[in-house]
Formats: sequence, C-alpha cells, structure tokens
Amino acid sequence: MRQKIILGPLFSLSLIVFGFVSANAQEAPFVYTIPNSPGWITVGWEHTGKDVYYFVVERLDPPYTENSELFIGQSDNHLGRLTAANLKAGTLYKFGVCAVYAYSRTCSGWVDGTTKLP
Repeated sequence: MRQKIILGPLFSLSLIVFGFVSANAQEAPFVYTIPNSPGWITVGWEHTGKDVYYFVVERLDPPYTENSELFIGQSDNHLGRLTAANLKAGTLYKFGVCAVYAYSRTCSGWVDGTTKLP
C-alpha cells in the first residue's frame, strides 16, 4: 500500500512535467536550398517568427563533422534568404537554420545543397 502512495504522485508529477514541456515546444524553421551558379547556393527558411529574437544560418563543409560547421549569417526575418558565395563547384554542402529564443535555440535538420557544375 505504501508503494502505491509513492508511485501515484510520482507518476502524476511526471505527466505534468512532460505535458508542460511538450506544450511549450519551440518551432524549428523549415529550410530549403536553391543552387544558383557554380559557386553560389541560396538558403531559404520559413518560420512563424513567434517569440524568436533572430535566426542563425550555418553550413557544414565536407567531411560534414562538427569541426566543419561554419556560421554563415544572422537575420531578423522569419521568411528569409541568404546566399552563400565562394563555394566549390559541384560540391555538396549542408545548411541549417536555428531560431534563437530568449533562453534556447531550435534548429532545423541539415538540408543538402549542391553547387552547379561550371
């Protein structure tokens, strides 16, 4: 009987905590890429902009490790585009956009973009 008394409140507490977290989950941007020319790719994103301070655009270069992650730019626009220039022709790059909130950031997954061949 004592075990049920302890487990009951703990179970209820965990439901309240997990319910609270999921109800306040923050939205990640939708990201797409447009190859423009042999050395240029435009990265675009869409987001509601709700509670967002700004957006950060990042790129992964080959070999696609944490050490190859680069800051590309920052924007206040919830519907934005940024063109990455001076890239190698015919090369696959990965792009991501993070929505920066007051105390955290929520990032999109990596989206592939391949520059055009010359």
